[in-house]
Formats: sequence, structure tokens, C-alpha cells
Amino acid sequence: MKRFTLGRKARVGLAATAMLATTWSALPAQAATGPVSSTPAVGTPQLATTGATEQVRQLVQCGGTMYAVGTFSAIKRFSTTYARNNAFSFAATSPFAVTSWNPNVNGIVNSIAFTPDCTQAYLGGQFTSVNGTAVKNIAKVSTSTGAVNTAFGHNASGQVETLLTYGSHVLTGGYFTSINGSAANPYFTSLNATTGTDDGFLHLSISGNYQYPGVSSNATRVYNQQLSHGATLDLVEGDFTSVGGLPRQQVFMLNLSGSTATVTGWTSTEFNRHCTTVEPFYLKAASWSPDDSKVYVATTGYHPVDQAIGNYPWTGLCDVAAAFPATQAGVSHLWCRRHAAHQRRPLDRQRQLVRVEQVCRRLRIRRHLLPPVRQLGGGRRCKVGECACCTSAASAAAAAR
Repeated sequence: MKRFTLGRKARVGLAATAMLATTWSALPAQAATGPVSSTPAVGTPQLATTGATEQVRQLVQCGGTMYAVGTFSAIKRFSTTYARNNAFSFAATSPFAVTSWNPNVNGIVNSIAFTPDCTQAYLGGQFTSVNGTAVKNIAKVSTSTGAVNTAFGHNASGQVETLLTYGSHVLTGGYFTSINGSAANPYFTSLNATTGTDDGFLHLSISGNYQYPGVSSNATRVYNQQLSHGATLDLVEGDFTSVGGLPRQQVFMLNLSGSTATVTGWTSTEFNRHCTTVEPFYLKAASWSPDDSKVYVATTGYHPVDQAIGNYPWTGLCDVAAAFPATQAGVSHLWCRRHAAHQRRPLDRQRQLVRVEQVCRRLRIRRHLLPPVRQLGGGRRCKVGECACCTSAASAAAAAR
């Protein structure tokens, strides 16, 4: 059985398009064999133009079928439009025909996972009805008829954000504080894949949220997760300050190989730095290198809360892509890239900063995955190409020389 996932999660709503970021659930991902074309294959279904903001939240292959979930009401393929509320499927190979599967979910679907034989799907999101059956935020459905499997519990007290099947467990994260009658493991619960009851595989006592002056409301939650290629480790992103009795912010790593999951020593003080007050939770996606030796993260956040607009170069992990060692200990980033638009400087800045800007742009275009390192004054080591992540303009200027 072949199974992979794209698109968990893009938070920016797009009218009749889908913003997809790579991540993985259910089974570990296979390494990409080449670049992905920006031109869709002929016959690929798309979100129909409805005038509303619609989006695909997750795109998953199970067997020979692709499954898409999100917030949408119609799918278009060539000249034919199909009414589909928040979930649909289509053939994974040409001609990519849309199937009859139509669970007709009455609210957003954030995540989908599958039984090993692909005959049943788990849906998580914010909804109260699937195929005419009353449910609350989670359901198990047939992948042929869309009918709800009522033997699996279907009641979560809050929105479900992420699902990942792991053996006999369905690792379920979100805003909920109770699910299918259990309040023992709020925000992140392992459900028995058959009954939906809390099976105790996850017992992490997740708590806390981000507090700093002016910060907007941010509820505790588990938002996203990615299984390693070796299928023993799970990266988990969300809004929390304590996991398994350990201090963790933005992201943590679980070891799934034991009788119960445990939090590993992998962490970084860089995850503790705050971004702008309107985006306190910003590390929303991650992925593994093919050999599981590195973790790649993608963030929002705009700019560090302690560095105003115009105070360049910005540092830290706000609005960046970055790589970290997957070593199960305290780590620092290997490289870090920030969009050039977030590094603009006024024309009256020092001439050396203009040169740094030009060098940064040139190096970004070259896209070094493992840029060389140069030794700077004071012992600071700054990777060429990561100018935005150096601690000072002087360091960046030295790296540019």
C-alpha cells in the first residue's frame, strides 16, 4: 500500500487554489526523486471558483486514490463541476478522475488518516455532521460509501487539528480537552483505531501557552505532526510550554518505539523566542531529511517581537525555513533562510548593509543546502547564506567580505 501526505498545513486561505506544504502522516514518507513541476498534470481536479475563500488542508494518497480535505464546496475537472463539501477523492494516476466518494462534511476538515487497507478513513476538524450522521469534530468513515462507522467514537470537545495512524493507535491532536469520553490526555490523545477510546499510549500532560507583553490570545493546542522515515519518531507542533513534564515551546519530538510514547531530549532555545504579538504560535510545519538526521521547519511570525520593523537584520526563527540536527539533545540551527522581502533596509543605512543585502540575495538564489562556515570576530560562526539569521549587522557584513 502506498500512502503519503501533502499540505498539512497552510493557514492562508486561497480562493479556488490550494497552498500545499510538504509533511507526512500515517506511514513514513518516501524521499523525493526529483523536482516537482509547477504545471499540474492534465486532468488534475481543482477547487471550483465559488467566490468564497476555499482551501485544501491536507492531500493524502492511500492505495491508488488521492484524498483531499479542507474547506470547500465544489471541485472542477475540465468542464465538470462536482458538489463536494470539505472532502473528496480522485484517482492517483492519469486521467485523475474524481470518484463518487462524498462524505458530505458540514464543516472544515483539517486532517485525514487511514486504516492499513485504506477501506476506512479518520476525519478530524470542526464539524457536526458527516454523511447525515451526527458527530462532533472526529469521525471514522467508509472510503467507498462515506458512511460513518459509528463503532468508532465520534465526539471531541474541541476542534481536531491533526491525525496520524501508528499501528493500532490514532494519534489525535487539537484544541479539545476531552475526546470520546476521556479527559485524561487533553490536546493530544492516542485513540484505539477500532473503538476510538483513549488507549493511554500518549500521556503527556500538555499545558501552557505563550505569554509576553501585548500578545494576542493563543489557546493551548496540538496543531501538526510528522512521522519519521524510520517510523519511530514523531515531530509535533503546537501552542504549549510543558510536555511530559519538560519545558517545550512550538515543537517537540516523541519516541514512539516503547509501550508508551516519550518526549525525547531534542529541543532548542531558539524555539523559545517570541515573534510578533499577533503570531505567538509560529512554527507550524516540519519535515524529516531522507535519513532522519535533520529536521526542517517552516514558520510564520513576521518578525521578532523585540526587533521592530526597520531594525535589520532580523534574527531568530520568525518567517523562515531552517534546518536543525535531529540529535536527541539541545541543538542549534544548521542553516536558516528568511524571505528577502523581510530584510529590506532604508536607503540611508550604512553602505556595508546594502552590500550585505546584495550578498544575501545572491546566496539565497544559489540555495545552498549546506553552506560553508566562516569564522567571525568574537568567535561568532555564521553560515554564508544565512545573513538574516546572524546576530548582528556586523557579523553579516563580515560574512559577506
